[in-house]
Amino acid sequence: MIFDIKQIADSAMRWNEKTRKNELVPYSFEEQHEWLGWQARNRILEFLEETIKDKTLNLKVFAFDLDEPEICKKLLQLAKEKRLLMILDDSKGHKEEKAFETIFETEFLKVSDTDHIKRGHFSSLAHCKIMVQLKKAVPKKVLTGSANFSTNGFYVNSNHVIIFKNSKISQLYSDIFDASFGDENMKKFKVGAFALKDHQILKTTSSPEMTVTVAPHNKVDAERIFDRISTKIERTDTTDILFAVMNDRSAGSILSSLRKQISNENVFSYGITDTIGKNDEDFGIFLYKPNSKRGIRVAARGIENNLPEPFGTVPGIDGYAIHHKFIVVNFKGNDPVVYCGSSNLAFGPEQKNGDNLLEIRDKDIVTAFAIEALRLVDHFHWRNTSLESVGHLWLDNLSGIKKWSESWLTEGNLKCRQRKLYMKK
Repeated sequence: MIFDIKQIADSAMRWNEKTRKNELVPYSFEEQHEWLGWQARNRILEFLEETIKDKTLNLKVFAFDLDEPEICKKLLQLAKEKRLLMILDDSKGHKEEKAFETIFETEFLKVSDTDHIKRGHFSSLAHCKIMVQLKKAVPKKVLTGSANFSTNGFYVNSNHVIIFKNSKISQLYSDIFDASFGDENMKKFKVGAFALKDHQILKTTSSPEMTVTVAPHNKVDAERIFDRISTKIERTDTTDILFAVMNDRSAGSILSSLRKQISNENVFSYGITDTIGKNDEDFGIFLYKPNSKRGIRVAARGIENNLPEPFGTVPGIDGYAIHHKFIVVNFKGNDPVVYCGSSNLAFGPEQKNGDNLLEIRDKDIVTAFAIEALRLVDHFHWRNTSLESVGHLWLDNLSGIKKWSESWLTEGNLKCRQRKLYMKK
């Protein structure tokens, strides 16, 4: 579980500016992790390092998948200093003797007390990925999102992390943790105040305007929350929907509304799912006609892993490519909003899993998620495209009979519509 990440992981072809040649160069796990983990890894490790260095800070953590070596090392350091309380999932796959979560618990109990860690899974999963930082027992900062604290979560999945530096939001998440700490609390959580209520956060200098809901819910409340979000997605003034969701074929009004609007000629849709349909042929790219007013939906599964030089072969690694759960509504329309967090946006899991779903009404945050949708669709759209063996691909190659820019400037073309959507007015 914990190892020296400075060890050599593998070798790869890298361009040597001096020799003007590609050369086989070894790289470490740390280099690999820094590149793949990008911003999310940096922010989470900074969050933990800040807590470690300031002895007046403590941490409360919800964890589902847990095996990232540097995170585990830092958490165990806080556990040794009795500055960590933890809820760690013990659902099927996590409770076995050889599961990393069980190994972590064993190491935790070597340095800390049994009342500082609770294993549990609500009705099904303890699915949150949350850290709450407290200064002298007062909540100050909270980290949440879709990213599991694991190697898959950081280095295989596409994910998001959000950090709120706001005492009210931090207090809310700290109280949710306390209300979940232990088997009895998990059993009764869905009929408690936190699951029954929508938590409204007003816009301040340190927080966006948003609504937070926490699961599991009873059926009536799950329906109420999903119907509210579905109504927003299907409003007649909806201009665009940008999304990345792990699975868009689960039951629930949110994903049904998303699928409905994808087929709406009056709404520009642009998004990606890990899987699209039940049949193998549905796992590939899903395109619309070039002159359609509708956008595009791309699947990350079922793609070819062999790419032309200089890219080579992409490793076939188990786990979701798209682990996001976000939907942006009206990026360029009225009342822009993004729905995100750990919730799978599916009706069944919302009644069984410990989760949090955020409805954020802030233009800057909406824009960040809109750019993420663009990044993912463009990448996997290219990956899904059949590429002939044409030798080395140069990223700045502007030659050819047809100019690369033509489609982006042709009125009615999908790329032209995309370009105008993302342009600042």
